[in-house]
Amino acid sequence: MSTYSRARCLDCPFWHKLAAVLFMVAVLTPAPAVSATPIKGRNHVCPTAFWNFGDSLTDTGGTLDVFALSLDPERSPYGESFFKRPAKRFCNGRVVPDYFSLAFKYPLLQPYFQAGAFDYNYGANFASGGTTASNDTSRNPIYLLNQVAEFVRFKQSATSQKNQFACHPFKQFLPRDDSYGEGLYTFEIGGNDVLNAILLKNQTAAQVVTQVIPDAMMNILATIKILTSNGAKKFLFFNTPNAGCSTIAMTVLASIPGLQKDDMGCIVFINELDQAYNKALNDTIASARLLYPGRTFSIFNYYAANLEILTNPSLYGFNPALTKRACCGAPGFGTLNFNPLVTCGNPGSNKCANPEEYSIVVRDSVHVLPWDIVGASTFVVAMRLSKALPLWLTDWLLVFGTWLTLGNLARYGLKRPIEGNPQLKQKTGMTHVLDVGTVNQIKNGHIKVVPKVVALMTSGVRFKNGEFESYDAIIFATGYRSNVPMWLKVASWSIREDFVKTVSNCCNVFHYTDISLNHHDYFPSASMRDGWRGERVLYAIGFTKKGLVGTFTDATNIAEDIGRAYDHDMLQTAI
Repeated sequence: MSTYSRARCLDCPFWHKLAAVLFMVAVLTPAPAVSATPIKGRNHVCPTAFWNFGDSLTDTGGTLDVFALSLDPERSPYGESFFKRPAKRFCNGRVVPDYFSLAFKYPLLQPYFQAGAFDYNYGANFASGGTTASNDTSRNPIYLLNQVAEFVRFKQSATSQKNQFACHPFKQFLPRDDSYGEGLYTFEIGGNDVLNAILLKNQTAAQVVTQVIPDAMMNILATIKILTSNGAKKFLFFNTPNAGCSTIAMTVLASIPGLQKDDMGCIVFINELDQAYNKALNDTIASARLLYPGRTFSIFNYYAANLEILTNPSLYGFNPALTKRACCGAPGFGTLNFNPLVTCGNPGSNKCANPEEYSIVVRDSVHVLPWDIVGASTFVVAMRLSKALPLWLTDWLLVFGTWLTLGNLARYGLKRPIEGNPQLKQKTGMTHVLDVGTVNQIKNGHIKVVPKVVALMTSGVRFKNGEFESYDAIIFATGYRSNVPMWLKVASWSIREDFVKTVSNCCNVFHYTDISLNHHDYFPSASMRDGWRGERVLYAIGFTKKGLVGTFTDATNIAEDIGRAYDHDMLQTAI
């Protein structure tokens, strides 16, 4: 049951936000990836619901709720990257309908066969893994026309219940009256038509072109006719991606003698069949625009978007060596970690350690200090060296010891400052440091060091070297601000007289009159002698901007100063 607000479409993001979501999901190419015929004189309104039809790429639970024993996405590692558990999706995170719902601040789209609690106030998902646009039932009998029939029955049942029972307890979770006419109908289907024909039914390419694709187009036209008669006005179709570059096609068909492949190793004739399907879809939608004026028909160029990512994987944050390898699969057939006998999540399958790519921006030069150098604590070594040697020599020895321990880090993009860590601490009060755990992740390739950020955009980040990458999240490590004023109660940056009297009455050592703090950083001002002792013996530890070394020195000086004061008082008492 959803906990989302029931307010509908307050900001009206509609097409501009929908286009942004599509961009994030599949990265649009410079050529138009979404085509539509504008309706003159018509004001766009927000979609009040989403009605999705398709296969596993948009399935949010339809397969599991019907065929739980044959296809089961409720096994690890499905869902773990976003939901942190299996979530009925054939994906480690979210699928396209999830992004649509989140973009409009709607609950995630629930499957039509949802068991238990349901919320169809914002639409429903009729997609099911393995389905087709044609009447192919090789892998799943719920092909496109059956999904549409389910929608019609669902609408009739929901309308009947709302009309018969004015106080129906679940009425608030049924679709609103405007959900059908002002909802967006999305279709991601067709890829299985080509693959099933070739891989499962042993049909020829000519049969796909002359039989399978025409049957699929007839069903799509029939779908549009049925839905428009039920009030549908807005349609969005996804064409098929280039399945010739899929792991399954490249593995299963690899043994065919003389099989033509392109420069990326993709199966050429499979991609050509997908292109034939997409051309037929374009023609079909063009006909639908003529048959049903006043409706909006759009096509998202899934093929071009997927090809752009495969052609330039590094530009979008992917490892070029892994773009066609199955992250979750099993060895035994070829080199792409795909085994048709051991599918993802089943015993014997494996998963890649890092399905996402991570990066870190090191804006400035940085010091990396290990916990120990040649068996001794780095902190202890630094303290002892600084007492016996000049600061510059201490710096040099620390850098040399770090090099012996961690190696040359410059090749990983970690540039070392000219001055050493103790020198920077004394000069500026701060130094940029990475811990060794982060460095190990960088060495292993799990974290990538990238150059300075020059622009943040809704689609990703542009770096100083001109490269562009997309990210799910950006974390700013901006440091901190001193909270001294929150616990050191002062008036006009001076100790209050009542505070002075209270402390003076209980302790003979401390006599307070005045302390001033800099307004810009809240550190003691120059009136504090050496930074740790006030003129009237107000002590401050750790305010010398020298890190742990400075804190250690402050504590030693203060302890010695208190010792001298104590000895002086004892001497006065004896006299």
